[in-house]
Amino acid sequence: SSEVGRFPSIPFNGAYTISKKALEAYNDTLRRELGFLGYKVIKMQCGSFRTAMHTRTEEQFAYFKGSTKLYGPTLNLLSPILEWEMKHVHDTKHLDRTITKALEDRRPRKAYRVKNSFLLSLLTLFGERFTDHVFMVLGKVSNRNPASKRQDKV
Repeated sequence: SSEVGRFPSIPFNGAYTISKKALEAYNDTLRRELGFLGYKVIKMQCGSFRTAMHTRTEEQFAYFKGSTKLYGPTLNLLSPILEWEMKHVHDTKHLDRTITKALEDRRPRKAYRVKNSFLLSLLTLFGERFTDHVFMVLGKVSNRNPASKRQDKV
């Protein structure tokens, strides 16, 4: 799976988030169904690792930022966060070690978190209402208009 499957949803990441949350639910279902037959099903909730997906993510973000009129200011404000996350990717050796540990463990955990994002982890501390508030404030700051005025224009 991905760390995104367990963290609060973040803006502009909808399709990826949906797929990972669905994968989390499917994994939980398989673990419970196959447990009756003696099989163990685990999930890897991976953080950011150095893969080709990062290049595509950066390219898509740049394209979206350059082509949108509605979200331009917000994406400009969020750019440093994405850039920070992209610079703090991990080597896949950490994932390799965790997979090996899980496979060799007689009693594996149901989920293994591997190098999850510190910034995303902060969002889980105070719940969904806090996360919503953080993103609403970021949106207001980036657009310098109250949300109610923006909704009238859309």
